[in-house]
Amino acid sequence: MKRGLTIRLKILLGFFALILIFAGYGVYNIYIINNNEKSIENTQVIIDPSFDVIKDFKLMVEGSQRLTIAWAFSSILTEDKEKLKEIQDIQYPKLKENLKGLMTKWTDTTQKAKVDSVFTQFEDFIKNQKKKVMEEIITEEDRVQKLLEMNNVAETDINPTAKNIIEKLDKIEDFKRTEKDRAQISIIKSFGSLKFQIIILIGLVILLGISIAFTLTNNIVQPINYINKVISQLGKGELPEDKKTKFRRDEIGQIASSVDNLINGLRSTSQFAESIGRGIYNAEYKPLSENDVLGNALIEMRDNLEKVDYEDRIRNWATEGLATFGDILRKNNDDINRLADVIISELVKKLNANQGGLFIVNKDEDGSEEYLKMEACYAWDKKKYLEQKVYLGDGLTGQAWQEQATIYLTEVPNDYITITSGLGKTNPRSILIVPLKVNDEVFGVVEIASISEIENYQIQFVERVAESIASTIATVKNTEQTAKLLEESKMLTEQMKAQEEEMIQNMEELQATQEEMERSQIVALEKDALLNANNLIFYLSRKFTINSANELASQLLYYAPNEFEGLNMTEVFYSDAKFEEMKVNLSRGEYWSGMTTIKAKSGDELLVKISAGSLGIGMSNNRYIIIMDNINDIKMLQN
Repeated sequence: MKRGLTIRLKILLGFFALILIFAGYGVYNIYIINNNEKSIENTQVIIDPSFDVIKDFKLMVEGSQRLTIAWAFSSILTEDKEKLKEIQDIQYPKLKENLKGLMTKWTDTTQKAKVDSVFTQFEDFIKNQKKKVMEEIITEEDRVQKLLEMNNVAETDINPTAKNIIEKLDKIEDFKRTEKDRAQISIIKSFGSLKFQIIILIGLVILLGISIAFTLTNNIVQPINYINKVISQLGKGELPEDKKTKFRRDEIGQIASSVDNLINGLRSTSQFAESIGRGIYNAEYKPLSENDVLGNALIEMRDNLEKVDYEDRIRNWATEGLATFGDILRKNNDDINRLADVIISELVKKLNANQGGLFIVNKDEDGSEEYLKMEACYAWDKKKYLEQKVYLGDGLTGQAWQEQATIYLTEVPNDYITITSGLGKTNPRSILIVPLKVNDEVFGVVEIASISEIENYQIQFVERVAESIASTIATVKNTEQTAKLLEESKMLTEQMKAQEEEMIQNMEELQATQEEMERSQIVALEKDALLNANNLIFYLSRKFTINSANELASQLLYYAPNEFEGLNMTEVFYSDAKFEEMKVNLSRGEYWSGMTTIKAKSGDELLVKISAGSLGIGMSNNRYIIIMDNINDIKMLQN
């Protein structure tokens, strides 16, 4: 607690307060007097001179008007003409300079603008004087006509303009007169308020003195009574009730406040200890200070107990989960589809996640390549994966399979997957992909999506369960494979018996067929020789890389035979669009033909007609065949 005011200091401050009041009043009076002096000075130095100059300006306008008319109707008043020139060339510039100097100290910008407007109007007035009156030459022949024109100028231009200027100056003069009156009224009011403030000051000093006396008396008695009562209760082992008593910050008030803080600290420590005893580890508690031995010891004990309790809860959670999944694996080890459904459903619920999918390793029909197939899912858009095969290294799922390692993401791409509910769609906050492996062999992959982060202990639990799941999947697949082999063996035996009877019957037919096949092979060889001689032939893999090509393709495209192996077919096609069109058709198992341009290794271009089709899944590594007819020479001849 900050140190408050001592009793001695309070007494001194009381007297200082009185002194400050008088000093403040004196400063305020000086401030008022200074303002009045400035107001008087402003009146004498700015307002009054401005007022006088504006009056002179009015007289100058009137004189200029009068002299202009005299000039117009008399050609012999030389003295008046000189006075008019003096006004225009000497008196007006001097008056303008004088008034401009005073205007720099004006505070009202509107009045400045009005005066500038009058200056502009008067200067235009002078120009008209010179142009229409002073510069006119009157001869005896046109004297009557000129006098009529001068009279018209006086009535329509000079007199109205002069009148308008004088009216504007009258308004400015009235404003300055009002400004002067306001300043005088303000001075009178300020002196009147000083009298009233003296009366207020006397009453304030009396009240302040009485208040200081009573306050000092009360600040001593109340804290002493409180301290006496509290110490008496503490001596009996009791904790007094917290009545939220507030004390002054003087010497006695500090003692009372320290005793009150001690009681509150003991009460808080007691309540914290009770919370720990009841297992409430998140109870708030703040030590009395950095060196609070009892409080810090209780906090350390609380943290240790909370850590032990947290580890016990995680251990029990994992143990219960392992037991649950062990029971699931034992009860569903005869049907891999039902096993996958139960596993992914229980796993998503166990992690409090939102979506999950279980992929199991399968092989192509020819057994040449493995892929992942979604066997079961929970709240997942399974339609997207019914026909999709995930190969080794494809996407995150294929990457986890290839690396045989867990992948955990908290920054999920927006287009990766969405979690759908009745209220709408959202992106997951975390993705967990764990390979199902045992003895360094992967049997599948489990993928979990959640709108919250998955804790580290949950990831470890999934990795432990994954090994048991992989072992069970391996057992189920082996069982299914054994049953399938037994069934196939049984069927094969029956077929062999039936075929044995047919073999004798078909021997003669085979003899004739063999002779026919020999003749067909000779014809096919002749066709192949002719085809290889005139066409470029490519055999492609499933991924559209070249497995082999005929000799004509090597010659025309300047590739060595071994350079074709593994080359992507896009390197040969000049048009990516044509290649994609062909690729889509072949992937669907459809035939495709068309004309396009291909490019040789040297950069030369060939125009070819293409016929492409699928060889079927039984043609070793060759999935597709492309036959290109070189029509480049024909095109050149046509051109």
